[in-house]
Amino acid sequence: MSSIPIEHRQSATILIGSYSEVSDISASRVRNRWFVLRVRPRHEKSVSRMLENLGHITFLPLFTRRHTYGQRLRKFQLPLFPGYVFLYCDPSRSTVPSRIPSVLGWIHSAGKPLPVEEEEIRAIQIATAKRIELNPCPYVRVGDVVRIAEGPLAGIAGKIRDTKNKSMELILSIEILQRSVMLEIDRTSVQAT
Repeated sequence: MSSIPIEHRQSATILIGSYSEVSDISASRVRNRWFVLRVRPRHEKSVSRMLENLGHITFLPLFTRRHTYGQRLRKFQLPLFPGYVFLYCDPSRSTVPSRIPSVLGWIHSAGKPLPVEEEEIRAIQIATAKRIELNPCPYVRVGDVVRIAEGPLAGIAGKIRDTKNKSMELILSIEILQRSVMLEIDRTSVQAT
């Protein structure tokens, strides 16, 4: 199953995670895939907005961090993957990194941008669109891979991080970034792959 390309019509869309499926991918976009741009720290939102203003499709998954200052509680929308913005494009035709301030370059190997695996980006997109609470967590290489069998996240695969009485922590990863996010799910809703 292919990834859901994301179209943001307003910059506020990035912040709240409301996404719509793009149904008319033109022939010129057939080679497009999701790639990752490295950006300066704390510049993810502004880079994403600049790219969207230029007509590009971006994905910047956010989470809410709460911080207490004495008696006051503040909420912050922070990137799940600090220092990175996902871009749906054909990198051989895109001059994005050289044109946007704060963009450091592509995630690449031997100078060639590396695409994000379709299933990995799709899992993060679906969880974000369903407003499932996601939190950054350390990248994990060990653990059993399971697929969610029921509920709004049915079909998504992830690695088990920890199990509790009736729930388990499931890790969704972006391999080329070596970054992960974690969600808590009922143990009965997963099956081994």
